[in-house]
Amino acid sequence: MSAYPKWLDSVDLKDFNNFYRDYQEMCAVLKVIMVETIPFLKEHGMEILQCKYQHCHVIGDDKTNLITRIVKKINKFDLDPEITLWEIAANNSGGVRVICGIDKVGDHIYFYPLFIDIHHQIYPNNRFRGNYSKICKYNIYDVKKPNY
Repeated sequence: MSAYPKWLDSVDLKDFNNFYRDYQEMCAVLKVIMVETIPFLKEHGMEILQCKYQHCHVIGDDKTNLITRIVKKINKFDLDPEITLWEIAANNSGGVRVICGIDKVGDHIYFYPLFIDIHHQIYPNNRFRGNYSKICKYNIYDVKKPNY
């Protein structure tokens, strides 16, 4: 699904944290992405590129440095300099944003998820979690296989 295989991973930087409070929050966020965001991308890809949705837009140059640092920390390699960065959220996402690259080749649109902005920190909005992220330390890799 992605040229950036660790896009579900979490990082904690001075100015960004996308760890979860607990596994329930992690499951709720992943459900939003799988049930709301990905189908939304598939159904409305062309409209997204035309900026017809409020929570789907190209990311401004002022955020590129932060996003580059996050992607490098998660994936251990640099962001493709040719990639167009987007913030994507379905209408019912509860503030969860997927930061991705989008590429249009002919009639095909390719979405490359880079990471999840679960606390709405790339474009901060106090309505969505504010400083709450600093208490979150739970990563998707903390989920353990049950012993049956």
